[in-house]
Amino acid sequence: MKISTKPVSYALENDRDRSPQSERGIDSARNLHAPGRNKFRAPVHPPAKGGFLLLEMVLALGVFGVAATGFAVALNRSAKLASLAQSELRITRILDSALDETLSLPVMEEGETNSSVGKTGIELNTTIKLIEDLETEEGQILPEMYHIKIDANWFENGQWQERTVDTWRYGRMYQQ
Repeated sequence: MKISTKPVSYALENDRDRSPQSERGIDSARNLHAPGRNKFRAPVHPPAKGGFLLLEMVLALGVFGVAATGFAVALNRSAKLASLAQSELRITRILDSALDETLSLPVMEEGETNSSVGKTGIELNTTIKLIEDLETEEGQILPEMYHIKIDANWFENGQWQERTVDTWRYGRMYQQ
């Protein structure tokens, strides 16, 4: 049996990659794992710099939760204010209509009347009183002047509410 004394060389992709060490059969670990030397070795990548940590995600969710809660509270308050404004507008229209109806009576008579507005639960108390001591700037007494007062009472938000409207009217305004 014949023993070869030739140096062991590794098969390279081309001859220009040969180093004097590889021709002598001496390869270091650095040369064995250098790029292009071993095609079956998995590439080594540096650790990823991007991405989120769990702590960052928890903080982001916390900030989003606080913002969403604030938005929900603001939306709730806006809805309550809109409801209150709608209720005030409804009462104002009812009182305005009742006052117009009373002012348009052809003959004014002193007295008090009570009525309710449909199924709304609003009660109207209308009071008509003759004003006896109303004078002009020159000191003349104005005859047949009436004071008209309308009180609205209703139950809302757990308590009784009240609004009042009043005006004056000349008794013979619509008479010829």
